[in-house]
Amino acid sequence: MVKVSPPKKKVDTPSAVKAMVDQIVSTPAGHLSAVFPPFAWAFGKGDFQHWITVFNHFDDYFVEVVEKRKDLRLEGLPREDPAGPIPSAALAWILHASRIILENCTNRQLYASSEHLCSLLACDDVEIALAALSLLATSTRRPPGSRANARFQADATLRSRLLALCSGLADSRESTSGAAADGGASTP
Repeated sequence: MVKVSPPKKKVDTPSAVKAMVDQIVSTPAGHLSAVFPPFAWAFGKGDFQHWITVFNHFDDYFVEVVEKRKDLRLEGLPREDPAGPIPSAALAWILHASRIILENCTNRQLYASSEHLCSLLACDDVEIALAALSLLATSTRRPPGSRANARFQADATLRSRLLALCSGLADSRESTSGAAADGGASTP
């Protein structure tokens, strides 16, 4: 994992953004969902660089929670992990907040947590897996009006998980369309 480094050139952060960043960073990441309501954007057009400490705070939590789980690395199947249940509320809040921030900021190409999102795609909690996929899509989307020809470069693990997800979706669509063609009749 690569942490995002603060910009070399000083970036002036609006006071409202600075206050929110300080509140989030001062709260343990595992408690964010209990302390804050669902994250909503109220800051106008933003810059990812204003939020670097927040994303590094989230990355520290991902390292603490996600990297240690064998079930998310698809090791030690069947899916039994001595780490206990995944902290869904905290992860959902972090993934949602990250997506909202990226949707409203320039410089989103600096986002560097795709390996954690890749791990979360294997989560048994469908809401967490979908939130990770949504954040991954947001982080790779080219901003409107951008002429940059930046292509998303996924590592081999992420590519294989995305292909597995796609093939699983194709298989489920085929079985659904097959059932529809049969009139919905099921075979024993």
